[in-house]
Amino acid sequence: MNKKNTLRLAGALASLLIFSCPAAENIPDAVNQLMASPVRNLSQADNDAEGTARWVAWEEGTPDARTSHLALFEKQNNGNIQPVWSTAWPDAWAPSLLVLQEWRWHNQPLLAVTVQFGAAAEQIDIYGLNENNRPQRLTGKTAASISWKVNTAGQRLLVVYEAKPTVLKATCYGWQDNKLAVKSCDD
Repeated sequence: MNKKNTLRLAGALASLLIFSCPAAENIPDAVNQLMASPVRNLSQADNDAEGTARWVAWEEGTPDARTSHLALFEKQNNGNIQPVWSTAWPDAWAPSLLVLQEWRWHNQPLLAVTVQFGAAAEQIDIYGLNENNRPQRLTGKTAASISWKVNTAGQRLLVVYEAKPTVLKATCYGWQDNKLAVKSCDD
């Protein structure tokens, strides 16, 4: 599927997610087409409370040739949904989104996107919207495993597990001065 068709499909997906039908008998043909499509692991997250900026992630392809996608859609004043940006990770699967309301950049929440590579490799990329409301990758990490925790002070921490000879070693990160900063995992 080329990039234009991918964005068109993602636009249709976002529109369906934003304006879902409550009654089963009113399901549009587009939903039926979506259910038959090769798209998997579809997830979405609003960047703002008004729902004007929506992140959508999905995976497509076969088990031998998967690609994970991330796109940003904006709701226009006329109600139409427009794709404004996208990126992809070849050979990645199981994309997952998490909006980090307490982690801010340009006074907007950050987005954490996690994808799987291989049997024991995960990647996380942190995105923010710049002063023109366009996505920018701020940082990323690759590790054996990635998770989140809240420390005793109530702060969200990114936990990155590196494979050591016999165990996984955890390193924790918080968001400080517009970058990931190493924090104690014990607090």
